[in-house]
Amino acid sequence: MIPLEWSFANRYIETDRVKRKEGIRMNELQEIVLDLWKPNSVRSRYQTFKPIFARFEGVHNEQEFNDLCRTIEDSKDDSTLIIDGGFQFAPKLDVLAQIKKEIPGVDLAHLTRDFLVMFANDQINEVYLRALSYTYSLAKRCGLFSNRRQEENFICNQIVLSLDYLMRLPFKADEAGKLIVYDPGTLDEKGFWFLMLCYLMGMDVLVLSPAGEQAFWKYDLDHLSKLYRNPISHRKQAFSDRVRLGKPLGKVRTTVSTLSAQTDESLFGQTGIFKPWMFRGIPVNHVQLEGTRIDLEDTWDREARLREGFQAEKKSITVPSFYVEIDGVDRNRSEYIGLLNKLKNAQNVFVDSTCGKGLFREIRPKSEAVKLVFAMNPDGTFNSKKLRETEGSLFDYVSAETGKVIVEKLNRLLHLKGSSLTKEERIHIANLVLSMSKPIARMIENFDYPFSVPKVLIFLNREERIKKEVRILLEFLSEFGFDIAVMAPSGVSGLDDPKRSILRLDQMVYDMDFPAPPIPEDEDNFHGLKSLFGLFK
Repeated sequence: MIPLEWSFANRYIETDRVKRKEGIRMNELQEIVLDLWKPNSVRSRYQTFKPIFARFEGVHNEQEFNDLCRTIEDSKDDSTLIIDGGFQFAPKLDVLAQIKKEIPGVDLAHLTRDFLVMFANDQINEVYLRALSYTYSLAKRCGLFSNRRQEENFICNQIVLSLDYLMRLPFKADEAGKLIVYDPGTLDEKGFWFLMLCYLMGMDVLVLSPAGEQAFWKYDLDHLSKLYRNPISHRKQAFSDRVRLGKPLGKVRTTVSTLSAQTDESLFGQTGIFKPWMFRGIPVNHVQLEGTRIDLEDTWDREARLREGFQAEKKSITVPSFYVEIDGVDRNRSEYIGLLNKLKNAQNVFVDSTCGKGLFREIRPKSEAVKLVFAMNPDGTFNSKKLRETEGSLFDYVSAETGKVIVEKLNRLLHLKGSSLTKEERIHIANLVLSMSKPIARMIENFDYPFSVPKVLIFLNREERIKKEVRILLEFLSEFGFDIAVMAPSGVSGLDDPKRSILRLDQMVYDMDFPAPPIPEDEDNFHGLKSLFGLFK
């Protein structure tokens, strides 16, 4: 999904973007192309992600340029638009008639959803309207309009292009959309403004102009794009011709990179030192920790690599984790408060006192969930690519690599539950996993297996019980290597997973809320406790 925080009020403008680099070799273009399809988080090194808007004028070496075109063609995915020559403008008369009916009197510099709902997702729609408003304002500053009719036609043209090109793209959380334009001199001015709009939407924009740039680039008053210049090519070739003549680029590994990899392997093999993200994209195996209360308190906040049972090889990793139900409370209430505080104050923990409802966004209704059947394989598992295309799901918040591991874990859970599951039950389980909340999805995304283990702590107020939907998601998270702890002062949790361990304390209490305030030393009861959960919302 495009980032809402990439706002125009705080929009960055880098003055060095207007530098015109003369005689640039293909190396910089190669770097851009080879990085373009990596997750945003990898490209930004987990800092604020900024899409690229690069223009390459001319050609330094014809064969190298052809090879780059071939690499672009071979690398494209469902988030990529490649435009060879220019955009095809096909006016939709019914759409234009409706827009022209609504547009009189609209403030074109501050468009709202009252005028236009282009995308069903409110966040995407808001960013689109702001991008369109900004594009219009920039065109107005360039002196393009002499009357209101021209201004309205400008907006209409951009909406028509958006319908034809943007609506087909899936906007993903960790993958920017990509618009690559090969311009042999035929890109028109409407297309130029559409490039601006797409960049302001958070998309990567790459423009290749082997025969030289056109005059309308002077309208980039805010220097959103960066120009690289090379000698002009006089060959009249379409993008498809260059693709046919080119060879896909391989990633060239430098000497430093090779030595670094050898050093990493040597360190890992001999000392057990782990490089951050060295197991990224590899499915994690889970082994459940069984032990006493002392083991729980001592190990809960330890990194995975420091836990008994941790194993790591090149292509596999095993993380030991807890799945424990804690029934009742201690007679000495300060000891129980100490246990609660130790669990909830650990690193990387999600605390919930709403019977696990916080683990979900909104669970999509059965009428919507049934559509997941189209992503189901004949054996009852789910096709990774098709399932990850589900809109409005946790895949909006995670990278492609993490999404693949999530689907593998989902299929693993279905396998563990056995072949007796009906198709409807499999769809229900998949729907619950896809409905997990953004914070939980991001804990999965940031789970660097040897280090901090993500944790879920659920506190059941009074005599509350966990519902079946929450039990299923806890099973999934446990299989993923999460630490799970459910505190049930009443001793009745609603959990029925035989894999969980149970720690039963001194006595059951039926009127306790979360979080429990400190207990005075001379007080040994829970009378008058009040829930302070509102402070943690």
